[in-house]
Amino acid sequence: MRLRPLAGTLLACCLAWPAAGAREPFSKIHKPFVSGYRSFQRGGWREALRSLEPLQEVQVPYRDYILFVLGTSRLELNRCVEARQSFTELTNYFSQSRWVGDAEKGEIESLLCLGDLETARRRIDAFLRGTI
Repeated sequence: MRLRPLAGTLLACCLAWPAAGAREPFSKIHKPFVSGYRSFQRGGWREALRSLEPLQEVQVPYRDYILFVLGTSRLELNRCVEARQSFTELTNYFSQSRWVGDAEKGEIESLLCLGDLETARRRIDAFLRGTI
């Protein structure tokens, strides 16, 4: 997966900030967002979670990306229930996000991690048919 360079992500976030109806000032989330982004890029799952979990419930631009990072990091740490919740929230509330396809795959991986093979099989079938 190719992720956008940090400078481009932060610039896009700054430009989208007023239009997104953000309730928190950018300065308040800037440091944890950058820290979480950098940690995730280098595979620092725990550090990414520590930085980005406080932003999970905040109305910010790129909340879909934050949910994607949280889900992926939780899955890497075998926190399967929480990972599935993050991926499900992303797909339910951000259906037009570029991260939806990855979140659907992450939700399937979470089901496998939980040992729910029957539901995972149904989700894989639906994913392959394009009906998710």
